[in-house]
Amino acid sequence: MAVRDARVLVVDDDAEVREVVATVLEDDGYRVDTASNGAEALSKAGQHPPDAVILDARMPVMDGWAFLARWRARPAKHRPPVLVVSSARDWRTALDRGAQAYLSKPFDIDTLETTLASVL
Repeated sequence: MAVRDARVLVVDDDAEVREVVATVLEDDGYRVDTASNGAEALSKAGQHPPDAVILDARMPVMDGWAFLARWRARPAKHRPPVLVVSSARDWRTALDRGAQAYLSKPFDIDTLETTLASVL
């Protein structure tokens, strides 16, 4: 199901969520980087540009909404798709702020995999 050699950045302040999603995606053949907040994600994206970002909306330091504002300021060719995964249940805000897809927490891992593949 994975796009060959695609790099995915998983951004969530919950270490368990990051670990589970990263493990599943790595098993699917993705290269995965993780970050615990938006500021760390921007830094990691600068070091290892992702092909897609899975982003939580509510995090300390820099939340997902602030991340998306900074992300949208990047040139389009350096702005891969973002899949917001959040308990905020605010899909309209996510899409209005530049995300390509949205899933509510708790989410089904199969749905996450299918949605990620669709935005890549």
